[in-house]
Amino acid sequence: LVTYPNLEVARMRFRLIPNDGGVAPEVLHAIAEKSLARTEDGRFTLKFDRESFFGSDGINVLDTIKSVEIPILLVRAGLSQIMTAEAAASARDSNPRLHLEEIPGAHHHVLLEKPDLVAREIESFAASLR
Repeated sequence: LVTYPNLEVARMRFRLIPNDGGVAPEVLHAIAEKSLARTEDGRFTLKFDRESFFGSDGINVLDTIKSVEIPILLVRAGLSQIMTAEAAASARDSNPRLHLEEIPGAHHHVLLEKPDLVAREIESFAASLR
């Protein structure tokens, strides 16, 4: 368990994984504050399990996508190294209910980088379901 001596140090050490996209520091600090918890000894640690980033959550994403029986919107950031174009195409090809949209010029944390464009894609997708 990684801990930090105080909230200020914990906020300053908080990073996105991957750490790209130029997310504004004030946005990152706000997310950090919601992602940190005080430990019994008064230090601070992350509320989430770091191991989930390394596949230990046991979820096979592609198998899960294949089994979904309702319309799905997958928004891919054009510059994401995590969700590659090939992986997104594979997801799309695995389920005819999946609608794939790509936001060019955005990195993996597209929601933090280009929230207006993500919102527009969600609104458009929702309207298509009517």
